[in-house]
Amino acid sequence: MYAFLKSRQAANALQRVVYSVLVVCVVTGCDSGVSTESAAPGGTRGLSADAGEVHFETTVWPLLRSNCADCHSDLAPTKQPPFMASEDVAAAYQAAKDQINLKEPAASRLVVRLRNEFHNCWTQCEADAAEMERQISALAAALPANYSAAAAGGDEPRDQLTASGRLPERTP
Repeated sequence: MYAFLKSRQAANALQRVVYSVLVVCVVTGCDSGVSTESAAPGGTRGLSADAGEVHFETTVWPLLRSNCADCHSDLAPTKQPPFMASEDVAAAYQAAKDQINLKEPAASRLVVRLRNEFHNCWTQCEADAAEMERQISALAAALPANYSAAAAGGDEPRDQLTASGRLPERTP
């Protein structure tokens, strides 16, 4: 009987510890770095994405997916890199970063290709470029003022994203 009481007490103690940890997690948010949000239909994001990717997913990416995926997707019949319209938002973000200028959205390669080079516009090139510019502006506005794709807490100013996440070298 004494052993039963001891194991019951241990079980109750363990239950209180688990309950306490759960309460702390609920109260503090307990971010484990794992997200259960869907990254794309049928997919999961896995580890938390950087702020740029999260906002890219709701601004620029839907426009790329709906208008550029026939060529700029790794699953397209006529694959044309960069794969910035990939079904995988993380891969699309990595491919699109060097095409986006957060400081001057109108100077973004995605906008210039539509506005100046008339590259596979889906309606009218000027209107399509303006919509792409609006989405890049929305992406820029959603990011913290000191956003850097290089690393969380980076102190680089907002500017053109590059594939490495670093600002391009400037020449005087």
